[in-house]
Amino acid sequence: MLAKSNKSLLWITMIVILAAAAIVAYYMASSSDASGQNIAENKTEIFMPTIKDGSFVTNLKNSRRFLKVTMVIEVANSAILDEFTSKDYMVNDIIVSVLSSKTDEEAAEDGFQTKLKNEIISALNKRFGEGAAVNIYFNEFVIQ
Repeated sequence: MLAKSNKSLLWITMIVILAAAAIVAYYMASSSDASGQNIAENKTEIFMPTIKDGSFVTNLKNSRRFLKVTMVIEVANSAILDEFTSKDYMVNDIIVSVLSSKTDEEAAEDGFQTKLKNEIISALNKRFGEGAAVNIYFNEFVIQ
């Protein structure tokens, strides 16, 4: 009789462990954060439209040196992308104006590229509305 009760106890223990594992697996598969949203839904990648705006070459202000950049502009949405594309002459003029306003001294400063990105974004947003231009990515950056 003792052997039968040990077998029964073993079976009951195995069933409890399997049930606990099934419950844990269920909760992991349908895990939610504090707001009740499924975590898998929160991990969707956010696509930001970009416009490849080509190369720009301009002299630095009061200098014989020049600055050449090739950039991509990240915009807030596809409507802004359409506006930037249809008014590319304005976008290009704004970028050239910002680039050509830089001096040799500014170009030699630490963090010049970051400051330049921020200034271009600010100038574009001033013309096209706050938040229109989100980021600038330089693919090429040469000062000579």
